[in-house]
Amino acid sequence: MAVVIKKLEKNLGKVAILIIYSIIAFFFIVNGEGLFDAWGTNWTFNSLIYFVGVAAFVTAVDELPEELKTDLSTNVIAFSAAALFALLFLLIARDFGLMFQSVSPMPSHLIPANMAFHGVIVAPSEEIIFRGVIFGYLYDRFKLRPQRQTGEVKRYGWVIPYFGSSGIFALFHLAVYGPNLIQLTQIFAIGMIFAYATERWGLGAAIGGHWIWNCMAIGVFIGIFNL
Repeated sequence: MAVVIKKLEKNLGKVAILIIYSIIAFFFIVNGEGLFDAWGTNWTFNSLIYFVGVAAFVTAVDELPEELKTDLSTNVIAFSAAALFALLFLLIARDFGLMFQSVSPMPSHLIPANMAFHGVIVAPSEEIIFRGVIFGYLYDRFKLRPQRQTGEVKRYGWVIPYFGSSGIFALFHLAVYGPNLIQLTQIFAIGMIFAYATERWGLGAAIGGHWIWNCMAIGVFIGIFNL
């Protein structure tokens, strides 16, 4: 009985996270059509995939390589810094005509719900699935494990984790962009950047950058700053 209680206490935080996440995800799934003009069946399906991925990550987080683990405070700081840097960089890039030129400003009444949905559901879920689970597994399998077993440092051990996770990330967005090679290449490159951010600063940095990118892509900050 004492062992069971100890296990429950150890996993109480994980259970609480899943319950809170489930409530928020359920809210958006039920109210999505009223909150978002573009909400469709694919959004509901993606939200369910997000939930499964997050649940898998929370269950297996203790098995991730130590090299990719960061504490909560570090992730919060990394998230904030990455979000601020990404916002400034992308706004400057748009001013110079490098990207987001065809994106229209989002109406102000839609901004809060979209920022919340992408900040709480989309960006964290995708980063947890693609950088936390997939990149984390490949990073451990192909970069770290050979060194642990033989002492040999593989010079190109990063190739499969980076290219594999980013390739799957791009394919996941095939339903959104279709067979658009330019868009998918862009998503692949973004996946590489987020993988590096995860390895260098932690998952929080990737989530922060991803959130800002999504908000720029749908016109949130263009509407806020009246660009």
